[in-house]
Amino acid sequence: MILSNTTGHLFALPLAEEFRDSFTTIALSVSPTKSFADTAEGLKLLLEGEGVNSCNAIGHSNGGVYLQNLIVRYPRLIDKVVFSHSLTSMTENDAYTTNASEVKIYRLMRKMLRVLSVSVLTFAMARMVLTKLYLQSGKADTERLIALCKEDIR
Repeated sequence: MILSNTTGHLFALPLAEEFRDSFTTIALSVSPTKSFADTAEGLKLLLEGEGVNSCNAIGHSNGGVYLQNLIVRYPRLIDKVVFSHSLTSMTENDAYTTNASEVKIYRLMRKMLRVLSVSVLTFAMARMVLTKLYLQSGKADTERLIALCKEDIR
């Protein structure tokens, strides 16, 4: 699963939990790079480092864009792919741009990390997100997701 924002991994926990008994699951958030295209090499190295020769992948938001660049450069690495909330009609030039909003978030976080520890910052961000979270599938699923998120940030 390739996710692209600073708290995106919290929302992938239920999916990763469901898959972990049957699959090797790697959930990560990708830091901003100079361009979307630059992520392909990093993802390839990560997969190789984990001993993965080919895999099924889920790309959420810009994570889907990162996967598109990986597939273009290294098609043998991906067997099946799912894109969620992701652009899928990029032009060639778009691959050499970056997401300005993510860069802005990371710059702000770097300033905050000079004062706050990572655990304090993650906890604060999660509290902001979790108080607004409600899944359409109902209260029980929402509470389960919140419990998983709280477990992850301890």
